[in-house]
Amino acid sequence: MISGASFWTEAQSHEIEAWKRMGCARPRYLAQRAAVLDAWLGLFKTPDHRRVLEIGGAGLPLVEFVRGYEERHAVDPLMDEYVAMFPDAADAGGVARRQGRVEELPYEAQHFDTVIMLNVLDHVQEPQRALAEIRRVLRRDIGLFLFSCDTYSRLWLTLRACRVALRGRRRNDLLHPHHYTPPALLRQLTRHFDALEVHTCYGDPLAGEYSSRRPYPFGGLRNRLKREGRLYVTARPWAGTT
Repeated sequence: MISGASFWTEAQSHEIEAWKRMGCARPRYLAQRAAVLDAWLGLFKTPDHRRVLEIGGAGLPLVEFVRGYEERHAVDPLMDEYVAMFPDAADAGGVARRQGRVEELPYEAQHFDTVIMLNVLDHVQEPQRALAEIRRVLRRDIGLFLFSCDTYSRLWLTLRACRVALRGRRRNDLLHPHHYTPPALLRQLTRHFDALEVHTCYGDPLAGEYSSRRPYPFGGLRNRLKREGRLYVTARPWAGTT
């Protein structure tokens, strides 16, 4: 039996290998993604939003392209490896980059006005602890959390659990230790945040993809069973104490 920590460590090594194969994203592509992100931010942020943090995505950093912030930070558990792999991008955009786990963010409480976490929660070791840490570093009055994560149908995840039991965990998507249905994911988020907007997309709007995953009931049997989508949530931290 593989422990959670051992599995996550192995998943991180596979993450490095995946980025070595893909290479660093081109600045033009990142700028296009950031333009959509800027529009999303513009719906909610105010001039008082001065500090922004991006969790994960160090191999595809968007925070260096967003506008209107005095301080831009990025944290990733593999940051040192990314900087070594992509040295030309290491100092881009004046972003303060730090290696670290989202479960133990190296910042004071309520340090940030905005936190961005895109398609990352299913990669972390302890999702609930990660969300609690994000809430801790966000300002209670104007804090803004922009979040996305892939989701699946309950039936598909039940079938996946059977496959894991039969074939072993290592042969079942090492890069994604966690999987969610939309209701389960929202339940985790609302333990720490108040959702302002919730949308499900069948692609990645930040990459200009709006229908790369054909939604149920279209597509073949696998797609009908899987019902894969990407949940986008805009939220604010709870004002009280946990």
